Amino acid sequence: MKKIALFFVAVMAFAGVASADDRPITFEQLPVKAQQFIKANFPQEKIAFTTQDRDIFGDSYDVLFAGGTKLEFTDKGEWKEIKCKYATVDEKFIPEQILNYVNATYTGTKCVKIEKGKNGYEIELTNGLELTFDRNFVLIDIDD
Repeated sequence: MKKIALFFVAVMAFAGVASADDRPITFEQLPVKAQQFIKANFPQEKIAFTTQDRDIFGDSYDVLFAGGTKLEFTDKGEWKEIKCKYATVDEKFIPEQILNYVNATYTGTKCVKIEKGKNGYEIELTNGLELTFDRNFVLIDIDD
């Protein structure tokens, strides 16, 4: 019993150390590449809130626009997620192979979220489906 209790104490202590430290920042504190991305692709959007998320795995940055769109950037300023609350993701951010698949298979739906990672892309459609594609744009999972 003591070993189990000690294990849970150790896990909780590690979780406290590994937990993210989110702090508000200004637009100017974003990585330059992220600033350039926003200026080029969202010039009319008003920024409501910007944060830096610090944890042991590296920093990331979140930008929330007044219109409800949220962007997430890596520590190098590359976008890794675009999530739209009241709009849809501009097709220019969706790889052509994924866009062609969605248009052919889910006619009339649009993308409201796209996330790119080391292993591929995950998108969420207006019909609620979440599609996961590998690096070669092959569909590997569907969640509803």
